[in-house]
Amino acid sequence: MSTYIGRLVRSPRDSGTLVIQVVDTELFLQFTGGPSGIQMDFPLITQAQRAREPRIRRFFEARQLHVRTTFGSDRSQFLDIDLAADPAFITTIAEAALAEIFDVRPPIELAFMGEGWGVAA
Repeated sequence: MSTYIGRLVRSPRDSGTLVIQVVDTELFLQFTGGPSGIQMDFPLITQAQRAREPRIRRFFEARQLHVRTTFGSDRSQFLDIDLAADPAFITTIAEAALAEIFDVRPPIELAFMGEGWGVAA
């Protein structure tokens, strides 16, 4: 996971995207950004996603990270969290989010999708 997050942090023009999906489920973490900072996004579109909103808010508030509500052009709702462009910190947050928000614990298989990544270190 840290390799992909590191590549996102090094993405040119702060325009990279990364989706980390738990294989064979609808669970995923979504990130955008680059060297200036990373935004973690949680869509609240499906009923299951909306039901997780209190858990998402508690997770980030416990870490003193601000959760912002935003809306897409189609009025779909998202929770956004701004993170420093620190691959180790983001990896720790992502691993904890999988466990504490989604109740997913190792061993698990993850798929990594995205674009605009920087080169591997």
